[in-house]
Amino acid sequence: MSSASGGHDSGGQGREYLIEFIDMGHAVRVAAIDVETGEEVVIQAPKSATEAEMKRVVVAKLDRKLGLTGKDTPEKKRPGTGPGRGIKV
Repeated sequence: MSSASGGHDSGGQGREYLIEFIDMGHAVRVAAIDVETGEEVVIQAPKSATEAEMKRVVVAKLDRKLGLTGKDTPEKKRPGTGPGRGIKV
């Protein structure tokens, strides 16, 4: 089972995305791509999950990656200044 659907509106943000479902044994690989930016996210879901549940989760993950949901300013995982690695505590 491999199917793709496209041109869907993402969470009221007015964005279009493509979604692909690939059957992988007891799981389903679900990929979502933002049409405008080309950004992609992937999740794996159990076959018992409904298509609507899988779409909701993968679109939420894509919106989070694009900064459309969540905090106003994303946190930096690593500082951008100074030599060395890691974060000084």
